[in-house]
Amino acid sequence: ALSGTLGEELKRGTVALRQERAALTLALTSSELFPPGEAVITPGGSSLIGQIGAVLQKFRYRNIEVTAHTDTKPIRNDSRKLFRDNLELSRARVEQASQALIDSGVDAARVKAVVYTTTKPMDTDESRNRNRRIEIVVSSSLAGHSPQGKLQPGKKPPQSISLSSPRRP
Repeated sequence: ALSGTLGEELKRGTVALRQERAALTLALTSSELFPPGEAVITPGGSSLIGQIGAVLQKFRYRNIEVTAHTDTKPIRNDSRKLFRDNLELSRARVEQASQALIDSGVDAARVKAVVYTTTKPMDTDESRNRNRRIEIVVSSSLAGHSPQGKLQPGKKPPQSISLSSPRRP
């Protein structure tokens, strides 16, 4: 169902699907969802997450983990920037992406938001854009989900964000 719904995005490479054990992961490039250095979802990103949410509503007994990842390039200290560092930017982005899923009709109790920042890179820094991503992991049990990769020495563990109920306009 998802591969048919996301056919164009899969062809363009803005979305990638990956099946690992009992989990399906959708990796969405940040540039598709957010303007650089911002956490407000673009209209195209909102539409994309809405399409994903419409399909995920059908999988009622599945848990959904929305994760935010960044590259290792630090945000420059600029008083005009809204975020001090990649952690703050990732936190704001995962909250927005999770809320967009909830707003599309996915039950908030099924959605867990997690910030990984630089702890789970897909690529080296030579390909930073692949590391700047939002992932939506669909599994039968979050407790049974074993994320790919291990925490690197000196790295902080992921931060979980609680989204208790949908915000309504």
